[in-house]
Amino acid sequence: MSTPAFDIPDRPDRCKTFYSSEERAVIDVYKKEYLEATSAAARKHIAQTQIFPDLFNYWAQKEMVDPDDTQTRAKDLSRWLHNNWRSPHSSETQSSFTIKRTEVVWKTRQEEVWTEIAKLLGVESANTRTTGWFETRMVAVHNIIGRRVMGLYC
Repeated sequence: MSTPAFDIPDRPDRCKTFYSSEERAVIDVYKKEYLEATSAAARKHIAQTQIFPDLFNYWAQKEMVDPDDTQTRAKDLSRWLHNNWRSPHSSETQSSFTIKRTEVVWKTRQEEVWTEIAKLLGVESANTRTTGWFETRMVAVHNIIGRRVMGLYC
């Protein structure tokens, strides 16, 4: 029995490069300087005053410049630089997102929190329809955290 033939779609666009090797030679001259720039403003300045003019001059020599298309090409180049020449410092920046203990307790121990809310409100059980549950939620979470810190329950 022969193996079935798989119909693999032709994807010529996967191997298509955005800039030719000649255009890349013009752009790559500035790669080190661009990556060493310490701020977005400095990278923008390098792109606007050095990379864009040289690339546009190259296109003008090759008669590849359409005066109506320069704005689009500048945006494309800016996007290309941002996506392909990433600064090694960008991965070291700290996220402004902070994880709070109260949110972790609320997400991972909701049954305990609901039990504590019910105890604080003096009802048998509590849920989102219980009056005053939201106002009591943080007190309940803090009580649970306090008991865990004191080692009163594991």
